Amino acid sequence: MGHAFKTSSFLKINLPHNIRTVSLLSFLQTLTGAHEYIRGTHRQDLVQEILARTSFPLVEIEKDGKTQKVRVEFEALFSGAGYDGDAVYKSLFGDQMDIIEGKPGSAFFSDPSGLHHGRPPEKNARLLVWIRYGLYRNRAYQNDELAPVNYDWAAGRIPDSPRHRHINRLLLDDSDVF
Repeated sequence: MGHAFKTSSFLKINLPHNIRTVSLLSFLQTLTGAHEYIRGTHRQDLVQEILARTSFPLVEIEKDGKTQKVRVEFEALFSGAGYDGDAVYKSLFGDQMDIIEGKPGSAFFSDPSGLHHGRPPEKNARLLVWIRYGLYRNRAYQNDELAPVNYDWAAGRIPDSPRHRHINRLLLDDSDVF
């Protein structure tokens, strides 16, 4: 691969009533960019309970072979700031951190409102498909300037039933049809 590229630090996407499914197309392991999720961070009250059991806002981390204390701002934990690595997150949330690995064909669901990220691949590239499901046009939909597919393009390809219309309502622009 040449060199490991930097992926996002831990981030939290505030999209209520959303869920994401991730389907693996290649092996997902620690060295190939496993997914990390921090349980209990999808709700602010649970995060505060977890942090109450730590030395927060001062956190001891190991950096360059030395132990040092770092002052952590609560909001910055959820903004993707990352504090230049995983040490702060491990110190604060170590027991809540899950590493998700799998083989091609595996899938998992994730709540994007909890702290999560893909580890930087160190060996081989990671190949996966993720799809976010929600009940409305969320900010990711708007920020990426996604547009619904014209219904005429999809006519006949997807059954015309109330169930399918409900599932695909964010994908198909059916305002002229139904």
